[in-house]
Amino acid sequence: EHAFSARLFFQLILRGGQRDDDLLRGLNEPSPEFHLRPSATWLLHQFHFPNALKLEYAERKVTKMGADDLHLILRVDGTFLQHFKLHDFPYDSQILQVHLSSHCANEGIAPVRFTWSPLTVKLQRPTHFALKDVWEMSKPVRLDLETL
Repeated sequence: EHAFSARLFFQLILRGGQRDDDLLRGLNEPSPEFHLRPSATWLLHQFHFPNALKLEYAERKVTKMGADDLHLILRVDGTFLQHFKLHDFPYDSQILQVHLSSHCANEGIAPVRFTWSPLTVKLQRPTHFALKDVWEMSKPVRLDLETL
């Protein structure tokens, strides 16, 4: 196994979340408590990165967006495990993956589901990135989060 480091930004949307008093409870508490109907902040603290070797949360917050939605925002700096295919050196290319999952099991008391959002996100590529002619970045993805 090999490893790579990355700084990542995740924004997950709870559609209509502002209409649910349980989701709004204790907005952005540092250590949210579990309730039978958990808050959006508690749900945000259930995300983890299974292939992370080292991880720091630079930002973890819930924000109200528009009239109805809640956005769960994660900014992380981490080192992630990945199997590199090095057989074509010096011309090999790698797919670097970061795995995001939730501790909220489908069979549990507070299940969630990730769904693809029809909204698109504009990727900002910094012009000062020295390896822009070597790296190819995938299109960004926006996910909706549904409580079940």
